[in-house]
Amino acid sequence: MTKTHLNQETKVKILLSAKKEFAQHGFAGARMESIAKQTGVNKAMLHYYFGSKEHLYKEVIIYLVDLGLKGDSTFCNLQSDLSPTQKLSAMIYCIVTFHFDAIDHDFHRIIAWDFAEGKNSMKMLVKDYFGPELVRLENVILEGIKTGEFRSNSPIMSVWSFIVFLITYINQKEIYSEAEIYPRLYGDNPKKKIMDFLFVHVFQSLGVAKVVTIDDIPPGLIAGFEKQISEIKNNRNLNL
Repeated sequence: MTKTHLNQETKVKILLSAKKEFAQHGFAGARMESIAKQTGVNKAMLHYYFGSKEHLYKEVIIYLVDLGLKGDSTFCNLQSDLSPTQKLSAMIYCIVTFHFDAIDHDFHRIIAWDFAEGKNSMKMLVKDYFGPELVRLENVILEGIKTGEFRSNSPIMSVWSFIVFLITYINQKEIYSEAEIYPRLYGDNPKKKIMDFLFVHVFQSLGVAKVVTIDDIPPGLIAGFEKQISEIKNNRNLNL
């Protein structure tokens, strides 16, 4: 007998309920019965469409990452006629804005549980999603080297230092909240503080003499990024 199709609205509802369950209890502690109850469907229906808790877990992770960080250039999409400096500044703006405005704490909790439980899902995410995004940034730097705009003896390490610094900065915010240096590190507007720093630091490290700012990004591009990030936030159910 052919399996009936699960409509998208019900599937998303199930995935978002499962996201909450896995974030709170990890994979081992999550219960299909609880997910079914939260979604308003029966447990048999979950197993019918997703097969197992393991498969549902993978579907949740892929769904959350697929909303934004795809390896097919749909995230932070750029115009081909931009200069490498404009492309890189636009990507810095988009990535920083995404991490601040569409951050999903449940996703980060799931990944923390994933590490603790030894499931190693990050290997799949790096291979299929995050890795290609790093390559996109690397290619922009390589293009800038060819045009003479940038200098770097290791473009991928330039990308790595920027991304790891940004993620560490965001993830350590709560840890430093009571430290004496917190106001100097984060101030009243951490997003602006890190954005301003990265625009100076990244381009200086690439040998760019002129000061690059947000003003170098075409306004229409920024508006497009803001719209895309808002849609990601809504689809991740972050407004609830």
